[in-house]
Amino acid sequence: MSTKNEEVNRIVLAFLVQNPRPTVSDWKALIDAHRDFAADIAEISLDHGGFGAAGDHGEPDVKIDEDRFNKSVSWVLNQLHGRRSAVLDKAEEKISLVKGASVRNLAKDIGIGDYPSLLNEVLTGETIAPVRILFALERSLGIARSTMVEVFQRSFFALEVSAFKASGVKPEVRAQPRSWAESVGELSLPPEERARLLDFAKDG
Repeated sequence: MSTKNEEVNRIVLAFLVQNPRPTVSDWKALIDAHRDFAADIAEISLDHGGFGAAGDHGEPDVKIDEDRFNKSVSWVLNQLHGRRSAVLDKAEEKISLVKGASVRNLAKDIGIGDYPSLLNEVLTGETIAPVRILFALERSLGIARSTMVEVFQRSFFALEVSAFKASGVKPEVRAQPRSWAESVGELSLPPEERARLLDFAKDG
């Protein structure tokens, strides 16, 4: 289970990706949206100039540049990675080795069938895995479901940060991964196959 600090860091990381140059109003809105973590978010914002980076009217400070943004994101990532346990490291390494033919074989083994791209989106955190898929992955990979979910979440946020750095501009990013139904819907499938895959999500 995630600690309070890890949850706060995830919230702030997602916020920084969506708002490379946050104003005072942006930080206040974030705090209002997460009242349970208000004090922690406020402290982080102060550490990174959140309430000193804008004037009284919430206008962004023109001195805030991409380098500052990258440093802020790196700081949050370091906080996350600093709490990585040996179990998470081992699980992440094991999942990272599932590629190419391994993805195709695993997709068949767990019942997804001839749609390795769907499994690949699960492994990279881009698609939320239904409970039945998580159980199947747990049996095949020997990794606890809770650990896999944690690895998938980290991978998703890492992908969004990489997208920003690669493009050099604020990317169009999702606040959350796609649902299983959304990802299945994007595949060109015959009706019976679509129904079969969607059935995985009936139990959540």
